[in-house]
Amino acid sequence: MEGHGRTADLDRPLSWEQMTDDVAAAVKKLGFDQVDVMGYSLGGVMALRMGVKYPSLVRKLVVVSGLYSPAGYYPAINANWPTVQTLAGTPMEREYAQHALNPSRWPIFVGKMDQALKNFKGWPESELRSIKAPTLLVFGDNDAVQPEYEVQLFRMLGGDKAMGGFTPLVNQIAVLPNTTHFSIFVRADLLMPIVNPFLDAPMPK
Repeated sequence: MEGHGRTADLDRPLSWEQMTDDVAAAVKKLGFDQVDVMGYSLGGVMALRMGVKYPSLVRKLVVVSGLYSPAGYYPAINANWPTVQTLAGTPMEREYAQHALNPSRWPIFVGKMDQALKNFKGWPESELRSIKAPTLLVFGDNDAVQPEYEVQLFRMLGGDKAMGGFTPLVNQIAVLPNTTHFSIFVRADLLMPIVNPFLDAPMPK
């Protein structure tokens, strides 16, 4: 996404619609007909939007600590978005300094993300229910996203049916123990045994 990793931060506001369109354009430019989309945190927001807006491009979705509306965060999160000061010394700041094309834009980027978060109103439930791609939701037991919200999202995606026995599940949900919103992205030991089998499994017929 724009401003993340080694992707340049341009002189324009950030929005989820724009970042989703950018990712879809990159997929098409690279010549892929379909891809698996995995997003963490705000990348999870974009991943869900990809499933809604570009269904033909998405084979499977993995949404890690993601949501479709700010109502999913704990109230304290919505009341206190991270700032340059609160992010000082965090892995986010260190990774930006190491990988960004222009590390001096860190304060500008944080300000733009702050506005994007405050401007995000979410999307209708009907759009989430339209997602066709098999979806795996993953979050930590001490996440910034409320567990009740993730369960609600799981139900919207079709996880509201009693499917006992040996019937394969199209959509899945996983809660990682002793894991926070900021530690989940370094818990490959927990993520990979869940994510890889989901992606490797045959597509449902």
